[in-house]
Amino acid sequence: MNALFYLKPIAVCLLMTTAIAAAQESLLKEGDMEVIEETDGVSVPRGWSVLKGEATVPAIEAEAGTVHEGSHALKVATAESPLLWVRSRQVVVQPDTEYELSVAILTQGAGTVTPFYGIRVYESDGGWNPKDGQPYLIQRESLRDNGKDWQVKTARFHTRSNTKWLYIGLLTRPEKQQGFVLFDSIILQPVL
Repeated sequence: MNALFYLKPIAVCLLMTTAIAAAQESLLKEGDMEVIEETDGVSVPRGWSVLKGEATVPAIEAEAGTVHEGSHALKVATAESPLLWVRSRQVVVQPDTEYELSVAILTQGAGTVTPFYGIRVYESDGGWNPKDGQPYLIQRESLRDNGKDWQVKTARFHTRSNTKWLYIGLLTRPEKQQGFVLFDSIILQPVL
């Protein structure tokens, strides 16, 4: 038999595997929280920084003890600031395109009330998506979700017609009590 007869199915399988792997890769490389850097004496997952807030203790840090996947998560404290925005690095995206954002979240308050979290994207064309005053793409649903299990939440959004880049904004605030929110396994992909 011809050797090409056997090679064709192998080549097709390799192409399909490569296409599937490429389709599943996140545009946000730092969403797995695995690469850790020192910033002002605090270990922080690469690509994440405080956008807004006035915390006097480390507002964000790498968490190695409680993770969804891998060996680190992003821990955002809600103890010192009534409002804290943490942001990702800028991610290049296509205009007028639908994307899916998936995030693993674990909350822990000092008492029984779950700290608030909300997630939006900030687009180069027009600012926050959804706009201020509208519901977040992903947000806390219950005051009593404290530390039960990691929850993987997913949302879809459509970029504006002139958007060239975006970053992911994670908002936290305490609800009458101090606490923290852990974020891990953040995946941003176009909807195919």
